[in-house]
Amino acid sequence: MPVAAKKLRVNNQRAVSATLDGTTLTLEVPAADKGQIGFVTAYVGTSVVPIGGAIFDKQRRLLVDLGNLADTELRLAVQDEDGKLLGWYQHEPTVEPVAEELDGTETVSPATTPTSASPKNSAPVGALDGVLSGIGVALLFAAWGAIALRRRGAVA
Repeated sequence: MPVAAKKLRVNNQRAVSATLDGTTLTLEVPAADKGQIGFVTAYVGTSVVPIGGAIFDKQRRLLVDLGNLADTELRLAVQDEDGKLLGWYQHEPTVEPVAEELDGTETVSPATTPTSASPKNSAPVGALDGVLSGIGVALLFAAWGAIALRRRGAVA
């Protein structure tokens, strides 16, 4: 279960640091143990995106493929297999890329990612959201029309 976004505070960040190479972010989590499984969750605006899990290497690092979120301001929380918060990282899109090979380290990538997001805590809006909103408005007008016709028929 992902940690609630409001629980990601400066006092529990736990010195998590990261470097970005293209869309791959290398997270260093001092609270993790070598060989421990870490689960990563991204917080983009008001959206919570489960990224996945990976095993920490001997330097307590794991790789996260941010994909289309690489240029987006977000927070990444890392939890252990029991759900305990190991720390979190504030990703800023201006991080300089660093090329570094990590032997034996797995890369995790999001199962689903928002199509767009604003760093001002607004929810991402996709094409499906627009279609569903249009259908909702059409249904609302149809209901109003049906009520108006029934009232008109009752009056006549």
